Amino acid sequence: MRIDRDKISAFILRLRTSRHLSQTELGKLLHVNERTVRNWEKGISLPSMEDIVNIVNEFNISLEELFEGELNTDKEISRKIGDVTNNLKSLNLKIDQNEKNLDLLSKRILHIQQVNSSKNDSDLLIGLLLLHVITACVSFLYFGMGTSNIYITCMSTIIYITGVTYILVKGKKKRCIQRSIIAYSVMLCANLFVNYTIFYKITIYLIVNPEVLLVNGPLYGLSICSPLDMTLLIRMSSFVYVIWTTLSLYYLCISKGQQENEIH
Repeated sequence: MRIDRDKISAFILRLRTSRHLSQTELGKLLHVNERTVRNWEKGISLPSMEDIVNIVNEFNISLEELFEGELNTDKEISRKIGDVTNNLKSLNLKIDQNEKNLDLLSKRILHIQQVNSSKNDSDLLIGLLLLHVITACVSFLYFGMGTSNIYITCMSTIIYITGVTYILVKGKKKRCIQRSIIAYSVMLCANLFVNYTIFYKITIYLIVNPEVLLVNGPLYGLSICSPLDMTLLIRMSSFVYVIWTTLSLYYLCISKGQQENEIH
């Protein structure tokens, strides 16, 4: 086989530039210095047998291709197909990894949302409890302690009704809040009717019953419409409890319907 120095030098240059390597970088790959690579490409010298073996292995070519100074077309096509296949495999691996990362990120975001939602639910329920306690204390002070001031109690009741309604509407998408409001309203309504049925026949001073004041007291400001008319107060209070229960049931039905639509 005749060795053409010019073809070999031009071919080495072509191999190097096809990989976007500098002479220094190619020298490091082949364990020679930059000057040696430069001499090969200028045709000043030829690679030694050891260097030829390194070149063939590094660029995955045959000795025939190196000495003829050109790549076999079929082999070059196969090599390119192999490179594309390897790139696709690498890309698929990266896609799979990104999907796993996205899935993990989605789970973390969902967990954070659940934690925040649970915290918001707790805040609303704590707000409901504080609102009840504060307004019940106002009623207790102005009725139970014998220092009745119907206007202050009425103001307290307005704040109480507004606050509970705000919590109900604020948590309209939270089933936990709506169930709590329903249980809360039913319990208060039941307490009012039980006390009225059992004790009202015994005494007409039910309005100063401490237990009723602390449980149903927040609505005692409604008695401004007809002071000491317990029957009217019970009806008005019951109406408020029924409104809250109805709204909560309505929001629960809407929430359930939305969940079913999301599933389908």
